[in-house]
Amino acid sequence: MIFRLLFSCLIVCGLAVSVAAQAGSNPCATIAKKHLGTLDQHLDLDYNQMKCLKEKAVQFCTANSNNPASSKAQQKKRLAAFQKALLECLNPRQQTKVKTHFRNKRDEKERRSILQAFLEEFGDEVIVIKKRN
Repeated sequence: MIFRLLFSCLIVCGLAVSVAAQAGSNPCATIAKKHLGTLDQHLDLDYNQMKCLKEKAVQFCTANSNNPASSKAQQKKRLAAFQKALLECLNPRQQTKVKTHFRNKRDEKERRSILQAFLEEFGDEVIVIKKRN
């Protein structure tokens, strides 16, 4: 168990160092690094999964900074597409784990979907609705 924790910590730290090296030129990499740690804590991701998630997150962030959403509906569509892309990086067991199902309303209030929490934190920082002139 301790070995597993140390190994995942090494992966996150290694990824953080590689992302930090790129972060000078890409602010999206910094944002992705900041939020992917949360996902890794809950899912025990391997290096390839972290790399895949980081690539998808940076790609999503870059696309949104180049072309911001012009409406709430467009923002929701982009988040849904991003969620689908992120799920492609996870194995079936992890996909089941992030798709939290609630038995009743009280249970829903007590816990949030891991992936939804990531999407809210990352998406709020990345997606900026374009102001109309």
